[in-house]
Amino acid sequence: MQIDRQRPVSVVFTGQLREKELFEKNLGTLSALPCVQELILSTWHRDALENAAYLKQLEQKYGLKVVTATDPALPFDRFNGFRQSVSLRRGLEAVGKADYVFKTRTDCYIDGAALAYLAQKDMAITDPQALAMGIFREKVSVVSASVLAPFYIDDKLVFGHIADMFKLCSMEFSEFKYPSSAKFGHYIRFYPAFMRDFPQFLPFIRHEILVTSSNEDFRVATLPKLLSCREVALPLLVYYRIMSAFFCLDWDGHAPWFRGETAAHLDPAGEVGTNADLQCASNAFFALAAQGHVANVHLAGALREAASMARAVGDPRHIGNGMDLTGFWGRALDEAKVFLQYEDQVAGARQLMREREVQEAFKNLTRLLPCDPSNKHVRYLIALCFHAVGDNDGARIYLHSCLELGDGYDTPAGKLLAEIEGLPAA
Repeated sequence: MQIDRQRPVSVVFTGQLREKELFEKNLGTLSALPCVQELILSTWHRDALENAAYLKQLEQKYGLKVVTATDPALPFDRFNGFRQSVSLRRGLEAVGKADYVFKTRTDCYIDGAALAYLAQKDMAITDPQALAMGIFREKVSVVSASVLAPFYIDDKLVFGHIADMFKLCSMEFSEFKYPSSAKFGHYIRFYPAFMRDFPQFLPFIRHEILVTSSNEDFRVATLPKLLSCREVALPLLVYYRIMSAFFCLDWDGHAPWFRGETAAHLDPAGEVGTNADLQCASNAFFALAAQGHVANVHLAGALREAASMARAVGDPRHIGNGMDLTGFWGRALDEAKVFLQYEDQVAGARQLMREREVQEAFKNLTRLLPCDPSNKHVRYLIALCFHAVGDNDGARIYLHSCLELGDGYDTPAGKLLAEIEGLPAA
């Protein structure tokens, strides 16, 4: 449903200036829309200084406002989730002319008609329970979201009320210190706003690699069993209800262009496969799934049972409470390590390093780390691989994490870090 007028919108770009032609195409398209009140670029100090003359031209031509922040470059921020939150928050703080924000990137493009459509779309939250929770003022628009991995939501383009957009800039990272995959940047963006009301997702997200692994053989062997378990089906059902209540995936048929690809939505009645990256759901899919209807031979029965249990419980915040989700995912991880022959693979990587096959050892170790993200020994071996090829910045990230996990400066990890940073030996 559309409202009777377009809302005023501030556009916030985040990112570095690597694709200037596409960025200018964006500026030209968006500046021509009547609903757009201001264009803001949030970038790092160094990028703004390196492109000062170019940005001055864009300011004069399009009225672009540039705001900057110091790149935090924190050792634990392996997948840039914290950096992205800092950059987005800085951009939101500069908004001065509108209550609604369209967040995009310098390297992503979507037709201006999509934003014009959202500026006039009714974004009201209508679910009574969602309204009572008060998590968002209105629905937040995103372009795609995974079927199998809760809160693995595309964050390239986001539209919403500025008060809700600030909730997508969490600085609370204590639960996500040792990410198992690059998908953690998405979880960090979207889950913290819901974490207080829905803590039952934490064990799922901490072990998300069991669902989202890029190893197809592993997914095929692991997912059917997981999806048939109520410990997986119940959180998925709650996630589907959250997506239906708080998010909008309707961009009037327009899809973003990003690195030559566009997001494609799963047909509402389509078969759910095993690749979490490809299973991008629509509003229609989530509406059906929230009632327990999913076309997947393994998940269907468990989800219908979960929907029946959920009706008995009522409040979605209490669904799954009382189950030992941490224990369930821990056991699933142990089984996965057996399937992957984890210890043998680590020993094999050590042998490859002795044979100076560093690249192959690195490849094997980084495939293993997601199954045990807090494994100090594997992290130290990865740091040795970085160090062997002269990449001390990469080595520092893993060595710092070893110390944060309990190693001292008198351990191999601590001694190598001291050597790299020129500190006295312990």
